[in-house]
Amino acid sequence: MQRRDVLGLLDFSFSTRSLFKGDRIIKVLKELIGDCNIEDLPIGFTAVASDVNEQREVWLNKGPLFNAIRASMAVPMVFAPVIKGEKLLVDGGLINPVPIAPTLHDHTALTVAVDLNAPAEKHANLDQRELPENDETDDQGEISSDSGYRKVIGNYIGNLRRRSKFSEEGELSTFELVYKSMATVQTTMTQFKLAAYRPDLLVEVPSNLCTFFEFHRASELIEFGYRRTVETLERYERHSHIKQS
Repeated sequence: MQRRDVLGLLDFSFSTRSLFKGDRIIKVLKELIGDCNIEDLPIGFTAVASDVNEQREVWLNKGPLFNAIRASMAVPMVFAPVIKGEKLLVDGGLINPVPIAPTLHDHTALTVAVDLNAPAEKHANLDQRELPENDETDDQGEISSDSGYRKVIGNYIGNLRRRSKFSEEGELSTFELVYKSMATVQTTMTQFKLAAYRPDLLVEVPSNLCTFFEFHRASELIEFGYRRTVETLERYERHSHIKQS
């Protein structure tokens, strides 16, 4: 996925509630996967959202799949919240970054959890190259029909990324302050959740692996996650073998 592909998935909300609506992402996912109800999936699925009106965690395990996904991905300030009755739903990670509890009723041999708020690692950020400033052409070198729209979004995100870094005086931008504050809360919540619901395997992804808007690095990050999962499984198998000896 290139930068222009990412920009093409973002739809400005033009509101005071969020930067993007998130509808375009859901539309593309429906085209790729096909819409269905959660009850019709071959394996159990639960999306976790946060109801900011009731200040509680909400498990979404029935009804349209992408309605649940849309609510679960509604990161405050980034994607618009979802209204469901009297509930105002946002990203479930706000309250429960590692939702292990929804899996406890499943009949499985192992519980594998992924912690995206694991301690930072020195060499975790695999690719810190800056994105190109201009990316308005398609694969044949022609100007895309919505290049102006993408340029506006690209410039906006570029400004956010630049502002998210420390200034010469060491001050944080508003966006970076909010982002770091949420990360601090999520890290603390992760520790509480893992203490209460300990998984059999915990795949730890360092928190400094990437920044918020680096969706263009998806392939690279997926590969990192795959390798980290293999390493975790190998350690588990070695430990299990030692216990059986």
